[in-house]
Amino acid sequence: MKTQNRKLKHFTGVLTAVVIALTILLSASACSEGGAGRGAEGKAIGLGHGNCVTEVTVIVDGFGQPKRVIFDEIFPVGNVCTNTALGSAAETVTVGEGDKAKKYYKYLHIGDKYFVADEYGVYSQMGGGDIEDLADYCTTGEGVQWYYDSFIANKMFVCAVATEGTEIDGVKLADKYKFNTANGSMRKRYSRYWSSSGTGNIGQISGLGFVGNMDMLENYLLTYGFDALDDVDSAITLPNKDGNDTNFNIIGGITTGATLSGDTGKYLKVAKAAYENALQALRQ
Repeated sequence: MKTQNRKLKHFTGVLTAVVIALTILLSASACSEGGAGRGAEGKAIGLGHGNCVTEVTVIVDGFGQPKRVIFDEIFPVGNVCTNTALGSAAETVTVGEGDKAKKYYKYLHIGDKYFVADEYGVYSQMGGGDIEDLADYCTTGEGVQWYYDSFIANKMFVCAVATEGTEIDGVKLADKYKFNTANGSMRKRYSRYWSSSGTGNIGQISGLGFVGNMDMLENYLLTYGFDALDDVDSAITLPNKDGNDTNFNIIGGITTGATLSGDTGKYLKVAKAAYENALQALRQ
């Protein structure tokens, strides 16, 4: 009887040890899976090509490794000119003559502000506002944020007629799927901007265009990470510059497929900020 009791106690002890070991193993596995599965997203904006607003979204996994990098740009309001798709009811201002003439819609409504274009195509705020030149204002940090927020909130319109604080037959510009500019959507990724046709640009010769170049930068960052961007300006060697005899960007010593030139640094600085915002969100 005593022998059976000893055997039973021994078996119970072994079984308990096995259960404890399995519990620890499963807990460790769950923590590992939970860490890898929990991710975060960071977004950043900045002044990009011309008066465009560059937007970059970076998604990281639970260990801070980038899983998605998405570049886009939002056109400035000047690109809504000469677009007959908005209809003939809206009043326009013609700037220049002959083949170089451009038509600007006279009245704009952006955010909580109204603007009117003068004979030179310069938009100033109506109603005694402080913004004398909309294009210049949108190159400032405050202006970039305001313009971006207005776009995201779908508060961007061309007005057929506008008086102080009133719009008539406003046409929304912010919908990314509508052809609201001379190039299509206000978002470059959904527009016809910089298509692969033509022969006057390296990017066009290679067939990349805007979307293709952004994809190349995204692929680089997903493959090699953001470490080289600690000092963006010194990390980039532009096509056919400083010993780079290729038509491609070299970033951190790695030849990419991107054919961008002067604006590459702008895009990557915004991407770096978006990545840092994603890491900060992950820590919270």
